[in-house]
Amino acid sequence: MIMLEPRLPPELEREIFRTTAFLHPGRIPTLLLVAQRVKIWVEPFLYQIVVFTPGALFDGVLSSIKPFTSMQFRPATRTKPRSFFRDHVRHLCIGLQDLPAEDVEEVLSSCSDVTNLLLFVDLDPRLFDLVARMPLQRLCTDLRGLFAEGIDLTHPLFTNITHFDIIDSTASMEDWAGLALLPSLTHLAFNDDESLHAFRGALENCKSLLVLVVLCHPSNPELSTFASDVRFVVVRSASMRYRQDWQRGARGGTDYWRTAESFIARRRSGNIDPLCFAVNHAWDAAD
Repeated sequence: MIMLEPRLPPELEREIFRTTAFLHPGRIPTLLLVAQRVKIWVEPFLYQIVVFTPGALFDGVLSSIKPFTSMQFRPATRTKPRSFFRDHVRHLCIGLQDLPAEDVEEVLSSCSDVTNLLLFVDLDPRLFDLVARMPLQRLCTDLRGLFAEGIDLTHPLFTNITHFDIIDSTASMEDWAGLALLPSLTHLAFNDDESLHAFRGALENCKSLLVLVVLCHPSNPELSTFASDVRFVVVRSASMRYRQDWQRGARGGTDYWRTAESFIARRRSGNIDPLCFAVNHAWDAAD
């Protein structure tokens, strides 16, 4: 086989391959086979989003996402320098509730510079410290699983959080009062329509809040009391594929946050009834 030398300047060739990887992430596995230099350029794009869960759960959803199981992640960290995961993983989903603590520790300590975290596991204080050190901007979690000894929304962990999705919203009024102290919070989501005191407190006291989303099939008639606040949106769907939607948002697609933002913009512009506060979202849509 005749090996041809590159015909383009290295800087231009690099830009072409990196742009292709960014625009067409599903092509990355093929691009890795082109040449060693190309692998070095584009492989980081493959690991920007890491899903730590059974691969079958996401089969056929987003082919560019790197799925890991607990049996796969440890060997992966042995074949690359630890700094690789630190430097490249920015979106992390730990979507299994029955993972051994040592496996959770491995992934949290390796992917230490994550900015977008979906966490469905209970943490002991040692594992909580690993999450607290991350430069998080987006967090989706069950607060009671995150905190082993009482919810504390004043913790420095929340300093830079802009998008906060609370899976279990069965906290006390005192707990929810801490939301007003989150300095960067612009987007807040709950997963039931019963926490009216939390909705009201957030809308009244979170000064930087732009969007408050309730993810549910609305059944509580008292939700209409929030209709006059344009920031309040109920996002509904017949089939809520939650983790898939998180992945879509991680790669820049239309997740429920963007659906809510678009809905609010249309309310503000007068294109829809200003008292309409519920919108459908295509959880299964492909971008």
